[in-house]
Amino acid sequence: MNSTPRSSKPDVRNPLLAIPEVQEEFARLTPESRRALENALRALSRVFHKKGDEAWAKRKPPIAAYWRASGVNARHLALAARATSLQLDQA
Repeated sequence: MNSTPRSSKPDVRNPLLAIPEVQEEFARLTPESRRALENALRALSRVFHKKGDEAWAKRKPPIAAYWRASGVNARHLALAARATSLQLDQA
């Protein structure tokens, strides 16, 4: 099977990075607030993934998919906060 390699561009791997409003909102926060929000989003991501695994074990695929997708979205937001911090540090 011939497949195209997956892009390694950050905004393809994390579609929230392609939304300027997301980075603008993160840039408005103080570095401490941005870091706290990033940590909270990472914690949410872990909790949501765990809930997804638990729902999968209970044979509830739609609920598992919901929690796993929520976990991915929370992680993407956390990574967008981190990317904004890195960009501001380099400027």
